[in-house]
Amino acid sequence: MMESGDRRRATLDWLVGNPVMAVRPWRDEVVEAQGFDARHVYVETFWLPVLGPSAVLALRRFADWMDSRPVGVEVDLVDLGASLGLGAGTGRHTQINRTIGRLVDFGMARMCGDHLEVRTTLPPVPLRVRRRLPPLLLDALDEHELRQSSLT
Repeated sequence: MMESGDRRRATLDWLVGNPVMAVRPWRDEVVEAQGFDARHVYVETFWLPVLGPSAVLALRRFADWMDSRPVGVEVDLVDLGASLGLGAGTGRHTQINRTIGRLVDFGMARMCGDHLEVRTTLPPVPLRVRRRLPPLLLDALDEHELRQSSLT
């Protein structure tokens, strides 16, 4: 099994080697049935403190593109980084590469051969990730889940 640091290095190496890449939707029936669109307030409220603002913004951008091109899009990382306000660098440790790396680290994207698959629907925040949330958001998440369970 690959260690976390090794996975991150492999991701950054892949991104440096693929500065222009095909990005396709990552389809997962379970997540899509129970999850939240990347542009949903749930993602902004509960995933943003975990993933970070640039990662959430990138997911939203991908979701917008996938709406109009469901089979995928070609993405230039320099252009994407510049359009998200992350700079236009091409190096291994550029903001956009670290942002995409973070999406991979948290299972929101994955490298598949010559392309990147990205979730446009995010799962509910798992228990192991909740510890990253501040107490106020933990309470709000518990309240949200209680409301959801009372509706079913």
